[in-house]
Amino acid sequence: MPSPQSPARKSGGMMVVRVNLRVALCALCGAGLALTLLWTQCAPPLARPGSILPNPLSERIPAPRDDIECFINNEYAVACRREHDEVYVPFSFIHKYFEIYGKITVADGTEKFEWSHSYGKIYHPKKKYDPTGTFTTFENYNVEVRERVKCISGIDGVPVSTQWDPKGFYYPTQIAQYGLAHYSKNITEPEPRIRIIEDGEKHQEKWIVSQDASLVREFDASIRANVIRFSTSDQMSSQVWLKVNISQDFVISLDLLLKPNSSLTVVLQNKDRKETVYLHYVTSTQLIWAQEDHIYHGVGTEARWRRLTRDLVIDMQKGWALLDRPKRKSPRNKFKISSIILSGSGSLTNLSIRSSHHAAAVWAAARWLAAQQRPRGGWPVPARRRVAAGLAELKPGWWVFTTSLVCLSVRLSHHCAAVWAAARWLAAQQRPRGGWPVPARRRVAAGLAELKPGW
Repeated sequence: MPSPQSPARKSGGMMVVRVNLRVALCALCGAGLALTLLWTQCAPPLARPGSILPNPLSERIPAPRDDIECFINNEYAVACRREHDEVYVPFSFIHKYFEIYGKITVADGTEKFEWSHSYGKIYHPKKKYDPTGTFTTFENYNVEVRERVKCISGIDGVPVSTQWDPKGFYYPTQIAQYGLAHYSKNITEPEPRIRIIEDGEKHQEKWIVSQDASLVREFDASIRANVIRFSTSDQMSSQVWLKVNISQDFVISLDLLLKPNSSLTVVLQNKDRKETVYLHYVTSTQLIWAQEDHIYHGVGTEARWRRLTRDLVIDMQKGWALLDRPKRKSPRNKFKISSIILSGSGSLTNLSIRSSHHAAAVWAAARWLAAQQRPRGGWPVPARRRVAAGLAELKPGWWVFTTSLVCLSVRLSHHCAAVWAAARWLAAQQRPRGGWPVPARRRVAAGLAELKPGW
């Protein structure tokens, strides 16, 4: 009969079983790890969802671009480009047709095209609005440098617009903005620098007169001032001219009388390179034309005294815009006035060069607006305007009456007794509901009841 096992023997057997179980567990884990490593080495990599399909970006073939003709409202054609179902219209056409503005810019070495519906910038008001002070933020505006301003008229001294007619026309709203901008600048800017060149009395320059030309100084009773009278022959070499050397300031102002076939020429020179620009102010009704380095501005054909104020740099830029050459920047510090030339016959006085002359621009705008206003209060626009597709176009002669026109009139009323008197009368006679009664009987049309006094 076997003897029973001792407690020590039983304990040793249990330890052996536990050790064997641990070894088996470790072996099993090691085998699993080995199988995992073996699988990752031998099995192909798992494909990401969708990677079995070809990459559309890497295999995209550029779409062919073909020329196609675009017909605009069945009126005229524009050369366009087609890419599949897309048709691309030249921006040069969009710019003129929809008055959209755009330019190519470079940022961090990358070209971008910036598109905008307005060339204006946003300026926040700095002080409380004053109806006799600056108009909003117009002291920051430069109406004359706008692309759709063809030039500043040498006859009337106001901007000529090409907004709806490339030939150019007077647009009352633009003229009012021109006046308001210079009115505001006249308030905010310091007093201009003024250099008097010739007044026929206290300031007399040494003009160079060719042998077949003449220059005399005398009193002109019609304007009650001393003037210089000049005369040259038909020869190109026959001139009366003055050599000057003026930088920084480019606004010329003078009282001028030109007889037919006469002119005043101002010569500008680029100080950095050999470039000369001739600005001719001639007796002609043609507004502006240019040929190479010669730019012509017509000042009218009447042989009468006129006040001529011109920004020479603006006149040069507008002439360049007419020529088939790329747009050029013309910083004022790069040029100088080198000479003034008189040709034909005429008289002048009060010749000066200024840094600015805002008052002249303001009163030029005011005179034009006062002369062109119709009895009913508005201003006609002599240009055909297409408002939108499907709407009847505005024929030449449509009227405009905008805030800028009213605001310029209000500001000038403080400097004009007649306007101020009219404003006082209107304020006194206006009725509570806003209108003004007319104390006269009026027959409107046959078959209609007439308007009784007080309508």
